[in-house]
Amino acid sequence: MRGAVPFEQLPKELQDQLIDDGQVEKPKRERQARMTMDTVRGHAIKALTPLASLSQAERRRVLRHALEMNEF
Repeated sequence: MRGAVPFEQLPKELQDQLIDDGQVEKPKRERQARMTMDTVRGHAIKALTPLASLSQAERRRVLRHALEMNEF
């Protein structure tokens, strides 16, 4: 018995046919981050700077409200 051929190595036409026939699920692409973690940290620091004078409870309340506003 031969080893299985990886889906990615099959010709594009055959991949499409197998997906259309429902024999194979379409492979999910790997997510690629648009921002590096350092960039995210930098933005987080800039966003939290105005809250530095608040107490922890006040910051929590403000951030919770900001998250609720962001949801819609």
